[in-house]
Amino acid sequence: MLLGYRFIVQGGISELKEINVNGDKQYILVEGKDKEKPFCLFLHGGPLTPFPYGVSARTLYPEITENCVVVYYDQRGSGKSFNKKLTNNTMNLSQFTKDATIIVDYIREHYQQEKIFVIGQSFGTVIGTQLVSNYPEKFHAYLGISQLTNISKGQELGYNWLQSEAIANEDKKYSEF
Repeated sequence: MLLGYRFIVQGGISELKEINVNGDKQYILVEGKDKEKPFCLFLHGGPLTPFPYGVSARTLYPEITENCVVVYYDQRGSGKSFNKKLTNNTMNLSQFTKDATIIVDYIREHYQQEKIFVIGQSFGTVIGTQLVSNYPEKFHAYLGISQLTNISKGQELGYNWLQSEAIANEDKKYSEF
């Protein structure tokens, strides 16, 4: 029996929705075993990488649908929302945040949720903190997983660690980069 069908016949919800978001078709998958549970919007990492919380992640974390109604969102250019006609000038934090705001408002209106939970992972944490900072009245809470705080400092630290590991392992090929 299909997972989504089981949710529906047991009083839950399983809906794949195409939404016009700032002129682009984007997709959410809304699933939960109990429609009365709180709604949680997952903002995946990336950009362009809908893992681990994109539309295709529905079977990876079955315990999530026990505790909330999950809104898996494939952001602009990712997963089911992939569009080869997108231009680089629309692939920026401001655009991703504007897009996510439309998704939040859609969830609140369509599913009659005064407030929702937002959960970001990696790059999704950057979008999530922007949303909560700009519109705190729309959210119960924010949860960050692999929270990004200073991307360039993180890359610098990672590079320095890798270089020191290469030197410690006498890997001349990589220790001179």
